[in-house]
Amino acid sequence: MPNKEESLEDRLKNAEKTASQITDKNLKKQIMKEIGDVRKGIKDFDSLNKKLENAEKYGRQMKAELKSAREQLHKPPHYPGLLARVIWGIGGAAVLAAALYIGGYIKDPLAQPKEKPAVVETIQQKTPAGKISDKYKTFCENEPGNRDDKFFYATSLVSDMDYSANDIKEFISKTKLKPSAGYFLSALINKVSNKVSTFDLELKDNTGPLDGLGAFMRSGTNLEIDGDAGDYLGYRMNGGFIHITGEAGDYVAGYATGGSITIDTIAGDEVGYDAENTNINIRTACRSVSYSNEGSITCAGQDVSYDRGDEAWFIFWRALVGAAILGAIAGFGLHDEEGEEIAAGVCGAAFIGGLATSLAVGLYYCW
Repeated sequence: MPNKEESLEDRLKNAEKTASQITDKNLKKQIMKEIGDVRKGIKDFDSLNKKLENAEKYGRQMKAELKSAREQLHKPPHYPGLLARVIWGIGGAAVLAAALYIGGYIKDPLAQPKEKPAVVETIQQKTPAGKISDKYKTFCENEPGNRDDKFFYATSLVSDMDYSANDIKEFISKTKLKPSAGYFLSALINKVSNKVSTFDLELKDNTGPLDGLGAFMRSGTNLEIDGDAGDYLGYRMNGGFIHITGEAGDYVAGYATGGSITIDTIAGDEVGYDAENTNINIRTACRSVSYSNEGSITCAGQDVSYDRGDEAWFIFWRALVGAAILGAIAGFGLHDEEGEEIAAGVCGAAFIGGLATSLAVGLYYCW
């Protein structure tokens, strides 16, 4: 309990001393601001109280002068009526002047005129990060469904903007991003990649995994991601380097035509989906690797790349052997003289059908 005899100033000093020992910077800043507000309120109250005391003093003086005037008015019975009216008029004017002065409608004629403060016109303009935030709101309100459309719509939104890599970092730190924001960030990065070669993105505190990070990235661009990424990391990238300290989702380097990606932990399914000329290095593990890739994929130090040509020929010979077996079974099943031509026809049809199927599968996986 505070001591009753302790002054308010002493209490404020004790509060400041206690607040200075708080380790939480935000809480400490808030408490010190509130103490400052209390001090300002006390100062304003003292100023107002002083004005009221002056007004009361001035009113008492006017009241004494009015009383004296009344006494003088009633004391000599031989005063002419005109003089009495003049005195009453002066007294009334004095009372009115005192009331107007107390109310603030007139100023003290003896007081020195104060200089008017210079009026400074300030125009508050939004920072580049604030403008990026406005564009992101528009992106969220009109977001397309297709992955390519997301990126190109975001590109159209930021095409007329002027910002730096630090502005992108500020925008990320102050914005709660949803998963599709990765395409928006990729558009921001590609816009200034001709001026800045390396981008550092910190995604741990205010957002979850973002899809499409590094989408359509160009050669000469390095993207360092501190945190996790969602699906389609490096989507349709044609160059550059992506390094991520956390985990990556499915379809890493999906439809990419160049570039390199390094993932420090794990990746999801279909790594390298339909990718060409890419280098993917996963240092811990991945759930699955796509058959349809023509790049280099390393997982936990082992080459897990698929050779599409070898895979296609394996499927081709497997289908061809299956077709021959089906033809032989059909031929042995109808080997009597009456069905000899039918057996030959079934055998030939099964073989030709299997051969056509195996060729189609081989061509698809080879080309």
